[in-house]
Amino acid sequence: MKFQFATVQAFGILLVLIILTNCKKDLAPPVASFEINSRIGYTGRMFTFDAAGSIDPDGESFLLKSRWDFNDDGVWDTEYSSDRSTNWIYNESGNYTIRLEVVDPDGQLDQFTDSLQILGRLPDSVLIDTRDGQLYPIVKINGLWIMAENLRYGTQIPTSTKQTNNNIVEYYLFNNDSAFFKSYGGLYKWEESMNWRTGTQNQGICPPGWRIPELNDWYRVDIKVPHAFLSEYYGPSSLSGLNLTFSGSYLDGPVNLPGFIGSHFSGDGSSGAFWFNHFSTASSGIRVYGWIGFWEYPNSNLDLWNLKGLQINKASFDQRDNKGKVVFIDSHQSVRCVRDE
Repeated sequence: MKFQFATVQAFGILLVLIILTNCKKDLAPPVASFEINSRIGYTGRMFTFDAAGSIDPDGESFLLKSRWDFNDDGVWDTEYSSDRSTNWIYNESGNYTIRLEVVDPDGQLDQFTDSLQILGRLPDSVLIDTRDGQLYPIVKINGLWIMAENLRYGTQIPTSTKQTNNNIVEYYLFNNDSAFFKSYGGLYKWEESMNWRTGTQNQGICPPGWRIPELNDWYRVDIKVPHAFLSEYYGPSSLSGLNLTFSGSYLDGPVNLPGFIGSHFSGDGSSGAFWFNHFSTASSGIRVYGWIGFWEYPNSNLDLWNLKGLQINKASFDQRDNKGKVVFIDSHQSVRCVRDE
């Protein structure tokens, strides 16, 4: 009887162990994940990091806790918290890796990393134009120095007088108003800005040692800032110091040209156009110039502008009259000069 009882007792213990083993859950580690409200920004801007996408396969995602290392230096910048979202401000420019660690109720961990770029003020200096003593702030971006104000060199002439190849640098003033001279600078015809010469590495009407930008120069300046804060980084009094001013222009063409309202100033406060060194002639004889447009969020017609930001164009300034003949229109824009590092 004792043998039978011991056998039954041993069998019962074994059965309990089997039941307990089968009831014990198969613990799975959590899966960390987070999103950033922007992958590129500037110093002093607040970023939001959201770890709501982190999960616990055991069905206890709501019990996950997280902590953050915002520069991946091995030192956690926050303690474990049940809050899934947090904010952080970067005060220095650079590329940063962000590390998230989540822990579940069973003490199991997982980590996830992502990165962002922080833009700061561009290296700056001052250009003194030895020809007339004018001072211009300049900034360096991707190895290229560029004027942070529009060129103001030459002799003002009225719009009733054409800019011609006469060995005198001539410019118009927006609305013929000197109040715009500091911000818009002079408005130059493309040929005038090039000093009536073609070819690459052209000084044009720039100070000695400087030149008219070329297409690749504007691509270097275009650092792909998110459209949501283009104006804040590139625009007037901006963090970068580049100060791309929303300058106007002057279009000069026949009054009776279909679809053209005649000679007029254009400056709606939403764009600025700057010449660059590009010229080609299509088979039809149409002149094609190069210019850079800085587009910001307009007050209306958001879809029409398509949020293009820094937009590089090769624009033709010509139209056809009632007989189909090409009639050229002269456009006068601002100038920013550049110099290689």
